[in-house]
Amino acid sequence: MTGGSCCGTFSGDFREFDGDAVFAERRQMILSTGSIYRRLMEEYKDYAEIDVVDPRNLPYLIPRLIRDTRKYKVPIWESLRTIFGYRLPTIICDGRIIATGNQMDWHFIYKRLRDQITV
Repeated sequence: MTGGSCCGTFSGDFREFDGDAVFAERRQMILSTGSIYRRLMEEYKDYAEIDVVDPRNLPYLIPRLIRDTRKYKVPIWESLRTIFGYRLPTIICDGRIIATGNQMDWHFIYKRLRDQITV
């Protein structure tokens, strides 16, 4: 299982400029991704390898996605979507996109993962 988000915090909190949060839209994304990560760890830590990958780390991310799509025999069009079509944040399980972009609702993700993983 792989997840990605970016624009982390500085010194434990987000910076402000003239009283407004810098990267405010990213802050909500990071917080929701962290919440989802904690819930996934609680539920699947004994059954799955869970990685959080900075999407800017393309030398790691792209080969990992290619390897996973081959390993789990993902059909070619779905593989291409996984490798080139993800948006931030994204949750990928066994080479398949589970949730991406604005689909970061825990209940939606949980249902998709339950359909994908047999524990």
